[in-house]
Amino acid sequence: MLTYPECIPCMFKQALSTARRVTNDDETIRGALIELAKFFARLHEQCSPAQFSYNGLMAVQSFLGVDDPYKEEKDRFNKAILELEGHLQEMIDESDDPLHMAVRLAAAGNMIDLGIVSDVNIDDHIRAARETGFAVDDYDLLRQRLEDAETILYLLDNAGEIVFDKLLIRQLTADHVVTAVVRKTPILNDVTIDDAVDVGVTDLCEVIDTGCDVFGVPVELVSQEFLRRFEAADVRIAKGHANFETLDGCGREVFFLLKAKCRSVAGELGVNLYDSVLKCQAAS
Repeated sequence: MLTYPECIPCMFKQALSTARRVTNDDETIRGALIELAKFFARLHEQCSPAQFSYNGLMAVQSFLGVDDPYKEEKDRFNKAILELEGHLQEMIDESDDPLHMAVRLAAAGNMIDLGIVSDVNIDDHIRAARETGFAVDDYDLLRQRLEDAETILYLLDNAGEIVFDKLLIRQLTADHVVTAVVRKTPILNDVTIDDAVDVGVTDLCEVIDTGCDVFGVPVELVSQEFLRRFEAADVRIAKGHANFETLDGCGREVFFLLKAKCRSVAGELGVNLYDSVLKCQAAS
């Protein structure tokens, strides 16, 4: 997926949100936004929104002199959703199809995205997961693929959301070897290995990183070891916008699991804003 014009004001929104987490000084915030504006002049038209966003935010964070401005909020979201884990597990256990419910709840958790959505009522999205389901639902194909699979590569997305992913990973590890993937270094509220340890994902499966710092999976930047694992996996599940933006059209079968939180991504997927999606991209 390539960058849309609508991605530019979204990037300014992310930068402003990041700066306000660091300082209340208007002059410093203005300087951070000017630094981002300078970055736009160097934007490559073939850049994905994820790469565009990452590089712009790194310019802003460098100007502000901070490495992880979302750390406290990530910890808070992880703790808050962990308190719901028992209730969410009951919903899964009591469902007629526990795996499908776990997949639907994992999509609901994708609303916890501080780079796009500033105010989340997660209870509403949990309720929608139970009552509404997916606008695009390739669950039957996913189940079919899982019947013949031994290994699953599960690409994680955001803090807080990772607890929903943990519940789905728990279902998957009953019959499969799962490897979860985190971000190498902190950016926005994306998960790192610290988050995976804090919420207990490392107790369920191996956790690796992509070998690069950029959002998603830019195949030209990730490590050769990650690419080997990506190619070798029997099933690939990719959570969230950045993984969709960078893996769309990658030539490999990938199950994208996300909420369409902006009109550009919704348009690419052919759904309405905030619809849940489980979409299989066919191998080419």
